[in-house]
Amino acid sequence: MATTTLKDLLKFLDREAEDATVSLMSDNDILIVDVKDLRAIIMGAKVEKGPSKAAVKASAEAKGESWAKVDAIYSWFKKRGAKGATCDAMEAAMNLPHQTGSARVHDLEKAGRLVDTGAKGKTRSGRNARVMRAV
Repeated sequence: MATTTLKDLLKFLDREAEDATVSLMSDNDILIVDVKDLRAIIMGAKVEKGPSKAAVKASAEAKGESWAKVDAIYSWFKKRGAKGATCDAMEAAMNLPHQTGSARVHDLEKAGRLVDTGAKGKTRSGRNARVMRAV
């Protein structure tokens, strides 16, 4: 794995298309960032929006996940509209194990594609859970 200087990174970003993504790696995580957002961050701008669909897809692929599964989960939440749903409801509807469903919901939330509505819903076991909605 190569380590690069800021000067080298800026040269690289100048050559890349606006809609490209860049992988930033640490010891235990991979962050996928849109090139245009990384340019803005380096120049001191605050980036408010979540990453693009391309960045979420690249992140899922980097983690060895099937993009189709992440996209299907996002689409499921999108169909629920503003009222959203719990992760447990999605797992039940899509017949996913909790480990898979909750991990992908976390990834989508971290990527800015799902947000917490502030509401609570009941899980199949009767516990309270956050209600999430697609952005």
